[in-house]
Order: sequence, then structure tokens, then C-alpha cells
Amino acid sequence: MFGCIVAGRLVQTNMQQVDATKYIFELPDARSINHIVVFMTGTQPFPDGFGATVYFLWPNPDSTPTWQLLGLLSNEKPSAVFKLGGVRRPASSTAFSSTASLISDEGGMMDADFDPAVNADASPPITATLGISVEPLAVCQQALDAKKAAASAASTTPAGALVLAGRNSNDVPNMALKLL
Repeated sequence: MFGCIVAGRLVQTNMQQVDATKYIFELPDARSINHIVVFMTGTQPFPDGFGATVYFLWPNPDSTPTWQLLGLLSNEKPSAVFKLGGVRRPASSTAFSSTASLISDEGGMMDADFDPAVNADASPPITATLGISVEPLAVCQQALDAKKAAASAASTTPAGALVLAGRNSNDVPNMALKLL
């Protein structure tokens, strides 16, 4: 039903079904992953009113691994390209739940807020996991909406407030010193 491609690698169709509505792909050599394409193979469409949320699990040896919501698939959008990049590790989220993380959805591209290259100098190989959960479309959309709202709220910072205040002030040099 699903396949995935890690940029520069062969197509993976070796998903494992972990329960009636959840599937995973193991992604070896995860430090080299920059982009992932996830798609429906066309052998079986979703039932009416259903879609799938797509998650990424970057194992974190310092804490409990957390799932990051990347986006969704549906009969109307049977594939998506996800760009994995950024400077932070995954934020806490619940595995395969509607509260996992989504950063943005622009024309099918996602820019998730974690960097697989973090700790790239560690010697043991890392295997990440791609998770797919089949759910009602309303649940999928609620998860995306919740994450967009959380990402929007998280992007508001006190430093941003100072910059806005400085724009309304005639004393830009003093505002710049305050930022430093």
C-alpha cells in the first residue's frame, strides 16, 4: 500500500505492519538522510474519508525517542516529499498521535525541525523509522492544524518583539545594542 524513497537510495516497499492501521519503514544509515518521499503504491486506495499521517522517529540516546509528524497522504494527495533539516533535535510528541510535530506544508514539501546530522561523529550507525498511521481525514487534518498553530506560536520570541519595537523607534542603534 505504501512505499518510500530516501534521496539517493532505492525504493523501499518493505514496510512492516505493526497493527491494523499502523506501518513502519526502517531507515538505515539515518545520518545521511536529507529528503524522504512517501507514496501510496496504487494497489489499494484509502477507504472514503480516510488518509494517513506520516511520522519520523529519530532515535535520541539521551531521552525517550519521539515521533515527529511530517504530514499526510490521502487519495487526493497520494505522495509527499519531506525535507529533513534544521538545527534542533525532535521536540516531544506522542507516537502516532494527532499531537506530533509538523513544521510547514508548502506545495508538498515539509521542512521538519530536526537535523539528522546532529551527532554525526558518533560511531555506531543509526536507524531511523518512518511511521504511517491510517486515520479518518478529520483526525489527520486536526493533527496538521494543531501543529501549524504550535509552530506559529513557537516562532514568536521576545527578541522578535524587540525588533518590532525597534522598527517603531527612531533609536535603532540603541535597540541593536539591547539585542546584543
